[in-house]
Amino acid sequence: QGVQQPYKIEVVSGLEEATGITLEFAVYPNPATDVLKLKVVNHKTEDLNFMLYDGHGRVLQKKDITGEETIIKVKDLAPASYYLQINDSQKELKTFKITKTN
Repeated sequence: QGVQQPYKIEVVSGLEEATGITLEFAVYPNPATDVLKLKVVNHKTEDLNFMLYDGHGRVLQKKDITGEETIIKVKDLAPASYYLQINDSQKELKTFKITKTN
């Protein structure tokens, strides 16, 4: 049912001093159709948030990360490259490039 939307995820940047922090991204089912699942391991989530940008730098979503697993809805996004930035207390921890294709 529907069109499958596979994603390619790449790490674009990250803080070298952020040792002990493991940010894992799992996309399933793969290919995904409407959500990305963000899993955070070995880090307290109370100060974390994510921002999803398009290729022009416009913020499409900004939300707090409230648990080890966060669902990011991307069903309505067009096939393109996007950037998912993970922040801790206004400091960037990592940015991932996400490519959504048909």
